[in-house]
Amino acid sequence: MISPKQKLIGAIITGLIIAITAGWVWQATQTRNQVVARLPRIPDLTGQPPALQERIQAADNRAISLTGPLEGFAELSRLYHANGYLETAKTCYEGLAALQPDNARWVHRHASILAGFGITDSA
Repeated sequence: MISPKQKLIGAIITGLIIAITAGWVWQATQTRNQVVARLPRIPDLTGQPPALQERIQAADNRAISLTGPLEGFAELSRLYHANGYLETAKTCYEGLAALQPDNARWVHRHASILAGFGITDSA
């Protein structure tokens, strides 16, 4: 038989689990919404290898999910940059810099694109 004390402890533990889960979902939703607001549209990938198209789609799907939106957004930026979609990569870097202002990587990569366009003053 379960004592009243055990019931109370069970209720407290259940309440804590619910509160922690709700907090995680709220935080994950906030992060995802911030990423989605800055996420560029997938450019026309016609003529690109299917493997690249699949990787971009998978990273985009991750960027709009509750699990790993920042990681998906970062992967998209790298894929776009490495494959010559520089305007799209630049948009990603601007968004990532806004979301992670303490991470100099995004500003540096954005500047490398600007310098490549000959916009050295802004870079």
